[in-house]
Amino acid sequence: MSEASGIMTDAGQTTIVCADIVDYSRLIAEDEAFGVETVIYCRDKISGLASEGGGHLFNMAGDGFMLCFEQPDAALKFGLELQADLRNRNERLPRGRQAWMRIGIAHGNYVEKDDQLYGDTVNIAARLQETCSAGAIVFSEQVLKRLQSPIEQPLNTLGDLILKNINHTVRAFEIATT
Repeated sequence: MSEASGIMTDAGQTTIVCADIVDYSRLIAEDEAFGVETVIYCRDKISGLASEGGGHLFNMAGDGFMLCFEQPDAALKFGLELQADLRNRNERLPRGRQAWMRIGIAHGNYVEKDDQLYGDTVNIAARLQETCSAGAIVFSEQVLKRLQSPIEQPLNTLGDLILKNINHTVRAFEIATT
């Protein structure tokens, strides 16, 4: 606990996952009921997989989801399982109705206030998600260094990325799951 200006906060380290539905605005514009059904499906799947893996959904805005996990292994497993589930769902849908996620994962410091997480790690996860291609997972070197289990999927090195409003480069890696 720290106190700044009379506000009590918790701080520590965690693994943050930022997930976003690709082309959600297009899905809503073409068929609002189906778009809403898709985001609800994703929300329910994300909540269930996070709970199973010891994670916690701490923020949702439209088609964007922010989660935290104590361990990077659990966060990466969550991302792989979510992408696999969406791949299976998409196989039954016409191409224009398929929903893919972009997932960014970062590990590091955070500050918690009123059940929300803040800080550089949250921002890095969000910015890594923005660099993703549809159906992929991009994660920082900090995540890779802390993994306890080997990665079985092909790993692409993205190098040192310059991310919007992050004052240092972030070495990143990508797993394409589609």
